[in-house]
Amino acid sequence: MNGSINLPVPFEGIPYWRVNFRPTSYEPEKIASLSECQAVIERHQVRMRGWYYPHISHQPGQSGAGSNWVGNWSGGGGRHTEYWRFYQSAQFIHLFSVNEVVDEDWHQKLLNDTKGHLNHYRDLELDSVPGFMSTVNILYTMSEIVEFATRLAAAGVYEGEVVLDISLVNVKGLVLTTDWNRAWHEYYSLAESIVKRKKVINIEELISSPASVTQEWTEWLYHCFGWFNPSPEVIKKDIEEYRAGKH
Repeated sequence: MNGSINLPVPFEGIPYWRVNFRPTSYEPEKIASLSECQAVIERHQVRMRGWYYPHISHQPGQSGAGSNWVGNWSGGGGRHTEYWRFYQSAQFIHLFSVNEVVDEDWHQKLLNDTKGHLNHYRDLELDSVPGFMSTVNILYTMSEIVEFATRLAAAGVYEGEVVLDISLVNVKGLVLTTDWNRAWHEYYSLAESIVKRKKVINIEELISSPASVTQEWTEWLYHCFGWFNPSPEVIKKDIEEYRAGKH
């Protein structure tokens, strides 16, 4: 989507997530009307923290529709940037900025935390790093993505199987880090500008065990940084607590 149309908010040059859900077979009017498309998003929006997934802006000029889709957007200009479309075919496409990078205050906090974590590496020039990604925010974001897909599946929007396709774009050189109150001793960074994964997921598996699906995708992204030995027990506990609202 981002390469084929002119978006109302810019993503050029900033790191961003690209999330895509779609059925395994194409039915152009699986959802009967555009108004129902909008209602589906509003009914199943995930509200686990202050910024909902997906965000629905009610500002003038930040929503639109086409012949077979509804969409919404916000941000740009160095702030959180987000754009999503939901098609009558039940395809959902969502672009949103890596907020740890675009939010200057958050970036500075992670920079300072990482300097503390990695002060045993005397030759690291962390001030020149293009940005940082938080292990905690990755886990929260994956939880929200999977929960939204689960809600759509449970509502019958997807049947049998759904394709889950997640990418991170413009992310080469981003460094993985974590909060100050967690142990962190190693330097991990992304070697590619785009990291991506696509998988066909059984709906019954998704609905019955969204936490397990979340853990699989969270660990995949950690591995993309080169962090190959995260604790599965800690990840599982963090996901369970976040889903239960204990964060």
